[in-house]
Amino acid sequence: MVLALATWIVPPLVLAVTPKQKSSLAAVGSVIGFVVQAACLSVAGISLALVSLIFGQGGNRALVALAVIAAFWVLSIALLLYAARRRRTPQV
Repeated sequence: MVLALATWIVPPLVLAVTPKQKSSLAAVGSVIGFVVQAACLSVAGISLALVSLIFGQGGNRALVALAVIAAFWVLSIALLLYAARRRRTPQV
């Protein structure tokens, strides 16, 4: 459960703490870093949740952790699609 919450907290916190990038290449690098951090935390959380589901007696917390991680990625993809659509529409 801790890694599921860390998936939501750590990458945005790192983006907020790092200074504004001066070049577009540096901005792309920070976004890639955001995705890699979130992916690493998600993989660790999913693997521990699956181990808890397989070998543990009660899997309620593991299911909640999986749901939290899934919600993070669904929301991230939805926000990216919204931003891409908003960028394509001409400003009036």
